[in-house]
Amino acid sequence: MLSTNTNRQLFKSNRQIKLLIIYILMCITLGLMLGIAIYYRTAYKKKPVNNELSQHNQKDVISNVDDFTDKPVVGEENMPSDKEEEKEKEEDKKEENSDGTNNQPINYQVKVEEIYKKDGIRNVFLTFDDGPTSNITPQILEILDRYEVKATFFILGKQAEANPEILKMIVEKGHAIGLHSYYHDYNMYKSIDLFNTDLDLCIRSLKNILGQDFSTRIYRFPGGSGGRKQIFKDRIKEVNLHNVDWTALTGDSESGEKKTTEELLDRLKESIVINGNPEDVVVLMHDSATKQITVDALPAVIEYFKSENFHFKAIK
Repeated sequence: MLSTNTNRQLFKSNRQIKLLIIYILMCITLGLMLGIAIYYRTAYKKKPVNNELSQHNQKDVISNVDDFTDKPVVGEENMPSDKEEEKEKEEDKKEENSDGTNNQPINYQVKVEEIYKKDGIRNVFLTFDDGPTSNITPQILEILDRYEVKATFFILGKQAEANPEILKMIVEKGHAIGLHSYYHDYNMYKSIDLFNTDLDLCIRSLKNILGQDFSTRIYRFPGGSGGRKQIFKDRIKEVNLHNVDWTALTGDSESGEKKTTEELLDRLKESIVINGNPEDVVVLMHDSATKQITVDALPAVIEYFKSENFHFKAIK
């Protein structure tokens, strides 16, 4: 009887030992499997990403962002690459137009962002608002041709529709075009909806005349941007337009008695001094139907800036 009990206890003890060994082996196996999994996961994270694929994906992202942010609401021209800009600058240095006074570069246009860039070169930008008109604008174009000077015309959409051939003439002669609203009606500042309507009409009118590929990067607020609500300035930026005010004027639109050429020239010089004699001067003038005085004074204005060794440029 005692021997039987002893055998049972021995069998039970052996069974427990076997179970313990199996349990230990299972724990070791699971531990090894877990260790291997952790090792490969860590190694995978440290493995370098294929450089070519990374660059390809990066290019795709950049391209998509450019397509979204740079697509103009108003047809802005594609900006040249850095290499193209360097090439243009080199060509400008090599090719010069001898005008007898200023040795003016053939590339007469300056980006609006660079108008007031201080580089030691004195530039003057002659600008004309409120046209085109059938009686004044052609006279101004003839004078500009005579002096081999380029200018910038801020166009009213309504006037463009009334004088489409003159608008085309401005472009054909190589002058720059900017927007100046459709109606030149200050009521458009009463709400952003009215402002947007006027802006859209102005853009459409010029595209209908000059072609759907027409584009410009510059806008001048009727009456200037001073005191305008920020919402209107923000809207201009949203459609990739740059606001262009002025730093000098002849006073050809100021009320009062009929002015003489001498008075307009004096007013111009005075305004330049008031603004601190800047290197770059943006001159406000008008080519609306009643501005014969602008035509009469323009030769004196051009000759004054020539005598001061200014380069005549247009804004793009």
